[in-house]
Parts: sequence; C-alpha cells; structure tokens
Amino acid sequence: MINKQLDYDRGFLEGLAFRNGRLGLAPGNGDVGTFFSRVFDSRESGTVWHRFLIDGGTQAGQGLALGFYSFETPELIARGEKTTVSDLIRNPEIPVREKKRLLRPYLRLSAGGTCDMLLHEVTGRYLVVCAELHRREADNSIGDMCLFFPKETWMRFLPGVYSRDRATADFTERYLSIFQSVYDDREREIRESAGLIHPSAVSRALLEELAGWYDLKDLYLWTDEKLRQLVLKAPELLLKRGTAAGLKEYLGLYLGTQPEIREDEGDRYGFLVLVPEEYIDDIREQRSLMRIIGHMKPAGMDVRLAALERRSRSGEEMRLGVNSRLEGTKADGRDV
Repeated sequence: MINKQLDYDRGFLEGLAFRNGRLGLAPGNGDVGTFFSRVFDSRESGTVWHRFLIDGGTQAGQGLALGFYSFETPELIARGEKTTVSDLIRNPEIPVREKKRLLRPYLRLSAGGTCDMLLHEVTGRYLVVCAELHRREADNSIGDMCLFFPKETWMRFLPGVYSRDRATADFTERYLSIFQSVYDDREREIRESAGLIHPSAVSRALLEELAGWYDLKDLYLWTDEKLRQLVLKAPELLLKRGTAAGLKEYLGLYLGTQPEIREDEGDRYGFLVLVPEEYIDDIREQRSLMRIIGHMKPAGMDVRLAALERRSRSGEEMRLGVNSRLEGTKADGRDV
C-alpha cells in the first residue's frame, strides 16, 4: 500500500507533491511529474506479481502512465559501476530520463490511462513501480496505490484438464481474472465496511448523520475532532443523561477541560457550572455553552454558569468562598 507521505519519501518524486492524501503535479513544476516507488521485496525468488490498483479519482487514470520493473537481486550495474536499485532510484543527481534508460532492461510491463492492472507478466523477487502524471485540464491526481502478490487465480479451483494446454489455460486464466477482480474488490469493501461508519474515519457530513442516530443537537458548535470523540462515547454517555457525572463528562468533551458542578444553595431546583473564564470570554461563548448544557442537564432544573479565574491579580490561587465569589449567567441570560 502506498498512501502516506513516508511512502513517497522512501521512493523518489520529481515535479509531484503529496497533498490532502493525493499525489498530484506540484505548482510551477511543468506539465509532467514522476514517482518511483521504493523497492518492494516479496522475499521469494521468481514471484509472479498479481495486481496493481490505484485510486484515480474522477479522472480514472487520465494522463497517467505506469511502468513496472522487476529484479531477482537488489543490485545492478549502472554506468559501469555496481549499485543498488534503491540508490539508483533515489539519487537526485541522476535525471529521470537517465534512470528510465538504465532501468529499461528490467521493464516488464507498461500501460497508460488505466487504474487497475493484472501483473501476471511481471516476475521477480523485487519490484519497482513508476507512475508518471501528465497535466490535464481537470485534476488528475491519484490516491492510494495497492499492490497485490503473489499471483492468485481461480484456475486453482478448476479441474486439471483446463491447465493442460498452455495457450488455452492462459486465456481462461485472464478471462476468469476479470470476474475475480470484481469479486475481490467487493469482498474487500465488505471487510472494510466498518470503517465507513466509524466516527474516526468518516467525513463531516456522515459524522453528523451518525450523531443524529443519538439525537445529538447543535452539532455546528462542535469541532470535527471533538464531535468524533462525542459520537464515539455517545452510547455510554447518553445513559448518564440528566446526571452530574454525565453533564461533567459531556462538557469535558466540548471544552477540553473538566468543569466543576455544584448544587446552588440559593435555589433548590438549580445548580452551578463553574468554568475557567478563558472558555467563556464573551456572551456568544456563554450562550453556546448554555445550549450545550441544556442537552444534558436534568429536566426542569435551572442552570447558573460561573466563570472562574485561575489566579487572582496578586498571583494567589483562587479559592471559591475564600478569596473569590461567583459571577455567572442564568439560563435566561440574566447576570447574577
């Protein structure tokens, strides 16, 4: 799998940049970009590589050219000197055109304009993938690249008579591979389907849809990261709705710090929420917090929101009732 910055750092990039999970042409670097992957090691001589799949986005491989180089040893002779395939690929002093010339004897397969290829003609323990992007009017960036090995075909499920003749067996194998690729893709989607509804992986739109399953409100007040944490903990948190413990945990997710909750001695049907003053600097923040509190507080109870200073002006630590007093906002917006 090639899908993160480290994967591209371990190979070689020229004229390309990895941004927002996709590889595309770098701004101001011409109309062509080239990527050489790191050297993949199957750890078995004579490996027949199976399939290469790439996320071509909406452009489905337009402007994309692929080349596959295979080797039985990690070393080769280049310019009369012995070197490793990895050193040759990553050497910034050797132009891309020269690298391709030196690697041409090891080129097993090349194609353009496709995002899904069978690699049954590619054999060898080591493999290098070369992807070349040409500028088009539309965005033709590419995403995740997946390499499958060793070769696996449905021929193994057929009686031996289908493998006797080499020519017909090759045709049958390729024909079955069309349906095998579709089947493998659907099987992988089913296996990874949990990730489509997991809060840590989904988009903001789907995340809000998941939050709706738990009847969570005012989602616009939550950042993406905090909302993901809320949805993850929602099943257990909603069991505590209407309790001091539940409200404290709920506000802890929203604020990023645990508030204090105390009974209001002046109101038997009310309670206090004590929050550090930096979290409610203006009236807008106070109103937003009061809306959040309203979704988890006990029904029929009044809430008073109070701001606490961390330290007094003299530098002393603030202690409620000793060197500080409460100044807050009721649910109706009145100061107290």
